[in-house]
Amino acid sequence: MNYRRGFTLIELLVVIAIIAVLIALLLPAVQSAREAARRAQCINNLKQLGLALSNYESANRVFPFARGGYYANAPWYGRWSAHAMILSQMEQSTVFNAINFALSPALPNMGVYMGSPILQATNVPENTPYVPENTTATQTRIGTFTCPSDYSYSYNWPGTTLWSGTNGYVVNQGGWMYDSTSNTGSVGPFSDCSAVTVAAITDGMSQTAFASERLLGSGITNQDLSGWYMYMMQIPTSIDQTYADCQLASPPIYYNQTGAAWASGEMTSTTYNHVTTPNGRSCAIMTMAQMGVSWSGDANNLPWYMQVPPSSAHPGGVNVLAGDGSVRFVKNSVSMSAWRAFGSRAGGEVVSADAY
Repeated sequence: MNYRRGFTLIELLVVIAIIAVLIALLLPAVQSAREAARRAQCINNLKQLGLALSNYESANRVFPFARGGYYANAPWYGRWSAHAMILSQMEQSTVFNAINFALSPALPNMGVYMGSPILQATNVPENTPYVPENTTATQTRIGTFTCPSDYSYSYNWPGTTLWSGTNGYVVNQGGWMYDSTSNTGSVGPFSDCSAVTVAAITDGMSQTAFASERLLGSGITNQDLSGWYMYMMQIPTSIDQTYADCQLASPPIYYNQTGAAWASGEMTSTTYNHVTTPNGRSCAIMTMAQMGVSWSGDANNLPWYMQVPPSSAHPGGVNVLAGDGSVRFVKNSVSMSAWRAFGSRAGGEVVSADAY
């Protein structure tokens, strides 16, 4: 009598175990390959941004401002961004031509929210973007403005619909004051109503950071990365004091609407600075008197004191675009002095090329 030989139960379990081990070894490699592809796309996006900034400078002989002027009756964040200025140089002429720059940008409500709105934008209906004439343009999603490694692609203020015109790339303001024209140190190539020329970047284009990346405020649980804390305390008098104050225990007020709109020139959406190293804590420092004023129109031009570093989902650091168009990966462990030197455009610092 002939008997067919088959697998025993033990042999079957061994085969299954071997397959499971192979899959366990393969999955990290697949994930690593996917992240490498996403990081390469992120680098390409930054290079496209750098090319657009260079073309803008060639046409206008200056680089765009980080944020333009205030508009009457517009919310405090209703100022045009560098991103809006370079749309034509990014093959987005259709979007650029649809914008009426005589009006403020149409934006989602980006006031600070803590259970109920505080620092709420005035003259902005809760569920409708302000300035409907610019809504179609500013709500357009620009693929180059979003890093594929980010966790989220849309923004949602509590009680409103999703806003697709988000942004994950930020230009370098450099300094520690919100109004960087008043900074006394580490001033970057972009600031309030600025018109910086190549000649003004005396540190050298290859030694000056122009842009980096920042995670959108939704989709992540690490509050140090997804938004910033707001401190009510005595105003700092230096970049070092700003850094020290920001390391204090977390205050009750937290803002997580970062990256909400590429059209807004505020630090909430399109700029960053070099007060602390990449993927560090972000914060804003102000007095109770400032908190109580009306944040509309020219906002009384009251200064905030900010620490807003870049952040990313790439392990270990962030991609940074230099003025010469090159992109380098800067580790979280970079020294504070080298990072701040990289952020200034005319600080006169001497930094080794391997310091980043």
